Amino acid sequence: MAALQRRCLTLHLHLSHPPRPHTLLTHASRSSPRPYHSAAHASPAPYPPLESALLTAALPHIPAHGFSSAALALGAKDAGYTAVAAAAALPRGPADLVLFWLASRRAKLAGVVDGEGEGLRKRWDEGGLGVGGRVRALVQERLRMNAVAGVVPRWTEVRLLSLVEVV
Repeated sequence: MAALQRRCLTLHLHLSHPPRPHTLLTHASRSSPRPYHSAAHASPAPYPPLESALLTAALPHIPAHGFSSAALALGAKDAGYTAVAAAAALPRGPADLVLFWLASRRAKLAGVVDGEGEGLRKRWDEGGLGVGGRVRALVQERLRMNAVAGVVPRWTEVRLLSLVEVV
């Protein structure tokens, strides 16, 4: 019975929160989804400029205010917008902030791996580090990013947000 309830809640969540159109990767000359990575074609920005500006400005407020509407409102103020504009542009509110945080950390992690000079990939290749060691290094670096940014104590809020989204 519990498994059936979970499936129903998952289906409800999926139907009530369809994927945002700007998250699909598109080919430069077509509007069809591009479900692959190609070094020959740059991927479009995952967020429109307004959303990106609001969410980027909210990131420094996460350690003090968490993944919350307050952090979004302060970010909007910093970016020169009102809290009402932020609420209109980001209908899922704090959930959008969580998703943006995760996407921005993935992008930073890619920069650390492929960074100039002392990128992790160069050290891995020189040291002959295997897949397990590389995965361990990536996980440690990603956790370090959360610690340095001061968001580790805020992850409980993310779990609560996911519960609220389902109900």
